[in-house]
Amino acid sequence: MNTILNIPLTRQITFGFLITLILPSVLGSCFVFYRITRNKQMFKQLNNQFIFCLFIVYFIQTTLDLPLTIIFLYRGVVAVQTQTFCAYWYILISVLDMLIYQLNVIYSYFTTNFYSNIRLFYITYHWF
Repeated sequence: MNTILNIPLTRQITFGFLITLILPSVLGSCFVFYRITRNKQMFKQLNNQFIFCLFIVYFIQTTLDLPLTIIFLYRGVVAVQTQTFCAYWYILISVLDMLIYQLNVIYSYFTTNFYSNIRLFYITYHWF
């Protein structure tokens, strides 16, 4: 299969970016976890709960999926070349991406439509 990641220079550039950014990402995530566990007031708003759920999914993706991608980019082959491992990796990527998309849709619905519907309800029925 001839994809962009089969070109060695592209793999090296992508590997460099990912290896450079994974450590600050994990350290920043640990800092955010620490700050959130110290401040319980943040969980009282629904918007913050959705953002925290998104954050957890991104953290899981950074710690479980990204190392596998980095190993693939460094070696040029998958870390463990078995059908079970490939199925696990595919399912992991699919489930995490699906969760991210669904949480973004739910968050967008509640932040835009919910408040717009409340305003519309207030404007419509306030005059009567």
